[in-house]
Order: sequence, then C-alpha cells, then structure tokens
Amino acid sequence: MSMTTYSNPKPVVNLLVPVLRQRGQKIIGVLGIVRTKPLGGIALPGGYLESGEEVGDCAIRELYEETGIKLENNEFEPFLNSVNTELNTVTMILLANAIRDIEFEQYVSSFVPNDEVSE
Repeated sequence: MSMTTYSNPKPVVNLLVPVLRQRGQKIIGVLGIVRTKPLGGIALPGGYLESGEEVGDCAIRELYEETGIKLENNEFEPFLNSVNTELNTVTMILLANAIRDIEFEQYVSSFVPNDEVSE
C-alpha cells in the first residue's frame, strides 16, 4: 500500500495599515517595512502563522515585532487572500484601522530594528 504525501501551503499573514494626515481624513500612505530577510525590498508587515495561532493574533504579533505598533483584535478586517504556487504559500492580507501621522511619528522614533527589519 503506497502513502500519499501532501505539501500543504504555509499560511502567511500581512497587515495593511493606512496612515492618515493629522488634520482631515486623507490617506497619505501605508505602513511598509524594509526587509533584511530576504535581503532588501519593501513589504507589508507580516509573517508566518504559527501552529494553533489565530489569524488576527498573528497580524498583531507580526506588526508589533516588525514596527513596535500595538493594535487590538477588533482594529482590522479581512482585505485580500492570494495563493502563490511557486512559494507554496497562502497569504491573507488584513486591513487595519488607519493611524494618524502623529502616532506614526511616535512609533518611528521609538522603533528598534530587529533581525528581520532594518528600518
């Protein structure tokens, strides 16, 4: 009797965080990070979903690990899912509530880069 082996895709969670101008509701950009692994490139904050972890908890954890920004579970909603057969991944992108540019400046000034993110 032969056994079938499956290669299940790795779940990846990314978070889209709009940044608003302090006065008014105009979106002036989205939060991006400069990756060191793989080398270079700008990406949305995110990473692999750990075994048993909820998607929302993963988004919160990855955002905090990579930017120092803390969000609550109810501050985002599903935005987009995609499948990459070459990398064998399923990516879930969540949309967060916007943060104001003044809050963004506070996060940037206190952020300490780690081994995944250079700035």
